Amino acid sequence: MSDIEKDSAVIVGGNFEESRPSGVVRKLWHELIVYLDIVECNGYRPKFITPVDLVIWMPEISNSREKQYPEKGADTVLICSKVMRKGYTTDDAMLRVTNMQADAVIMIEAYPFMHKTFWFTLMDRKGKVWIRTTVLKDLAITIFGLYNNYKGVNSNE
Repeated sequence: MSDIEKDSAVIVGGNFEESRPSGVVRKLWHELIVYLDIVECNGYRPKFITPVDLVIWMPEISNSREKQYPEKGADTVLICSKVMRKGYTTDDAMLRVTNMQADAVIMIEAYPFMHKTFWFTLMDRKGKVWIRTTVLKDLAITIFGLYNNYKGVNSNE
Protein backbone atom coordinates (compact mmCIF):
# COMPACT_ATOMS: atom_id res chain seq x y z
CA MET A 1 0.00 0.00 0.00
CA SER A 2 2.99 2.32 -0.28
CA ASP A 3 1.51 4.13 -3.30
CA ILE A 4 -1.77 4.82 -1.47
CA GLU A 5 -1.93 7.70 0.99
CA LYS A 6 -3.51 6.46 4.20
CA ASP A 7 -6.11 8.48 6.08
CA SER A 8 -5.33 9.53 9.67
CA ALA A 9 -7.07 7.85 12.56
CA VAL A 10 -6.87 7.23 16.29
CA ILE A 11 -8.15 4.34 18.40
CA VAL A 12 -8.61 5.07 22.11
CA GLY A 13 -9.23 2.30 24.62
CA GLY A 14 -8.26 0.52 27.77
CA ASN A 15 -8.75 1.62 31.36
CA PHE A 16 -7.55 5.19 31.99
CA GLU A 17 -7.78 5.03 35.81
CA GLU A 18 -5.64 1.90 36.09
CA SER A 19 -3.41 2.67 33.07
CA ARG A 20 -4.38 -0.77 31.78
CA PRO A 21 -4.40 -1.33 28.01
CA SER A 22 -7.04 -3.43 26.28
CA GLY A 23 -6.02 -6.54 24.38
CA VAL A 24 -8.98 -6.14 22.03
CA VAL A 25 -8.01 -2.55 21.22
CA ARG A 26 -4.39 -3.60 20.61
CA LYS A 27 -5.45 -6.41 18.24
CA LEU A 28 -7.95 -4.20 16.40
CA TRP A 29 -5.30 -1.48 16.00
CA HIS A 30 -2.94 -4.08 14.55
CA GLU A 31 -5.57 -5.09 11.96
CA LEU A 32 -6.41 -1.46 11.08
CA ILE A 33 -2.82 -0.29 10.40
CA VAL A 34 -3.05 -2.06 7.05
CA TYR A 35 -5.72 0.44 5.95
CA LEU A 36 -5.15 3.57 8.03
CA ASP A 37 -2.41 5.74 9.47
CA ILE A 38 -3.77 4.99 12.94
CA VAL A 39 -2.39 5.95 16.35
CA GLU A 40 -3.16 3.78 19.37
CA CYS A 41 -3.93 5.44 22.75
CA ASN A 42 -4.46 2.35 24.86
CA GLY A 43 -4.62 2.55 28.65
CA TYR A 44 -4.34 6.32 28.87
CA ARG A 45 -6.50 9.30 28.00
CA PRO A 46 -4.97 11.31 25.18
CA LYS A 47 -4.35 14.94 26.13
CA PHE A 48 -6.03 15.95 22.90
CA ILE A 49 -7.06 14.40 19.63
CA THR A 50 -5.89 16.50 16.73
CA PRO A 51 -8.27 16.71 13.80
CA VAL A 52 -8.24 13.23 12.32
CA ASP A 53 -10.39 11.48 9.75
CA LEU A 54 -11.51 8.64 12.04
CA VAL A 55 -11.83 8.27 15.83
CA ILE A 56 -12.59 4.86 17.33
CA TRP A 57 -13.54 5.46 20.98
CA MET A 58 -13.40 2.28 23.10
CA PRO A 59 -12.24 3.18 26.64
CA GLU A 60 -13.30 1.12 29.63
CA ILE A 61 -15.14 3.61 31.85
CA SER A 62 -17.33 2.48 34.75
CA ASN A 63 -21.03 3.25 34.34
CA SER A 64 -20.87 4.90 37.78
CA ARG A 65 -18.55 7.58 36.36
CA GLU A 66 -19.59 10.52 34.23
CA LYS A 67 -18.73 9.92 30.61
CA GLN A 68 -16.50 12.42 28.82
CA TYR A 69 -16.72 12.04 25.08
CA PRO A 70 -14.34 13.37 22.46
CA GLU A 71 -15.42 16.35 20.40
CA LYS A 72 -16.32 15.26 16.91
CA GLY A 73 -15.03 17.41 14.07
CA ALA A 74 -17.40 18.16 11.20
CA ASP A 75 -15.46 15.90 8.83
CA THR A 76 -14.50 13.24 11.39
CA VAL A 77 -16.06 9.80 11.40
CA LEU A 78 -16.62 8.74 15.02
CA ILE A 79 -17.18 5.13 16.04
CA CYS A 80 -17.92 4.44 19.70
CA SER A 81 -18.31 1.16 21.57
CA LYS A 82 -20.79 -0.36 24.00
CA VAL A 83 -20.15 -3.48 26.06
CA MET A 84 -23.43 -5.39 25.97
CA ARG A 85 -23.67 -6.77 29.49
CA LYS A 86 -26.72 -8.68 30.67
CA GLY A 87 -29.81 -6.50 30.38
CA TYR A 88 -28.43 -4.10 27.76
CA THR A 89 -30.20 -3.80 24.43
CA THR A 90 -29.56 -2.33 21.01
CA ASP A 91 -31.45 0.75 22.23
CA ASP A 92 -28.72 1.30 24.85
CA ALA A 93 -26.08 1.14 22.13
CA MET A 94 -28.02 3.58 19.94
CA LEU A 95 -28.33 5.95 22.91
CA ARG A 96 -24.51 5.95 23.10
CA VAL A 97 -24.40 6.86 19.39
CA THR A 98 -26.84 9.72 19.98
CA ASN A 99 -25.07 11.04 23.10
CA MET A 100 -21.70 11.05 21.34
CA GLN A 101 -23.06 12.25 17.98
CA ALA A 102 -21.25 9.21 16.60
CA ASP A 103 -21.59 7.63 13.20
CA ALA A 104 -21.58 4.03 14.43
CA VAL A 105 -21.17 1.77 17.45
CA ILE A 106 -19.23 -1.43 18.02
CA MET A 107 -21.35 -3.58 20.33
CA ILE A 108 -19.18 -6.03 22.25
CA GLU A 109 -20.60 -9.18 23.79
CA ALA A 110 -18.39 -11.48 25.86
CA TYR A 111 -19.11 -15.16 26.27
CA PRO A 112 -17.42 -16.41 29.46
CA PHE A 113 -18.07 -20.05 28.59
CA MET A 114 -16.04 -19.52 25.39
CA HIS A 115 -12.62 -18.51 26.73
CA LYS A 116 -11.91 -14.89 25.68
CA THR A 117 -14.39 -14.99 22.79
CA PHE A 118 -16.14 -11.77 21.90
CA TRP A 119 -18.87 -11.07 19.38
CA PHE A 120 -18.52 -7.68 17.68
CA THR A 121 -21.48 -6.05 15.95
CA LEU A 122 -20.85 -2.87 13.98
CA MET A 123 -24.04 -0.85 13.58
CA ASP A 124 -24.35 2.61 12.05
CA ARG A 125 -26.39 5.53 13.40
CA LYS A 126 -29.32 4.55 11.17
CA GLY A 127 -29.51 1.07 12.74
CA LYS A 128 -27.93 -0.83 9.83
CA VAL A 129 -25.83 -3.78 10.98
CA TRP A 130 -22.62 -3.86 8.93
CA ILE A 131 -21.18 -7.01 10.48
CA ARG A 132 -21.49 -9.42 13.40
CA THR A 133 -18.32 -11.43 13.88
CA THR A 134 -15.80 -12.89 16.29
CA VAL A 135 -12.92 -12.16 13.87
CA LEU A 136 -11.16 -8.82 14.42
CA LYS A 137 -9.68 -8.80 10.93
CA ASP A 138 -13.21 -8.93 9.46
CA LEU A 139 -14.32 -6.18 11.85
CA ALA A 140 -11.36 -4.00 10.78
CA ILE A 141 -12.17 -4.46 7.08
CA THR A 142 -15.79 -3.52 7.75
CA ILE A 143 -14.82 -0.49 9.85
CA PHE A 144 -12.70 0.69 6.93
CA GLY A 145 -15.66 0.21 4.58
CA LEU A 146 -18.02 2.11 6.89
CA TYR A 147 -15.42 4.86 7.27
CA ASN A 148 -15.11 5.22 3.50
CA ASN A 149 -18.89 5.35 3.22
CA TYR A 150 -19.23 8.08 5.87
CA LYS A 151 -16.11 10.21 5.37
CA GLY A 152 -16.82 13.67 4.08
CA VAL A 153 -20.51 13.32 5.01
CA ASN A 154 -21.73 15.69 7.71
CA SER A 155 -22.98 13.35 10.44
CA ASN A 156 -25.28 16.02 11.86
CA GLU A 157 -27.57 15.92 8.82
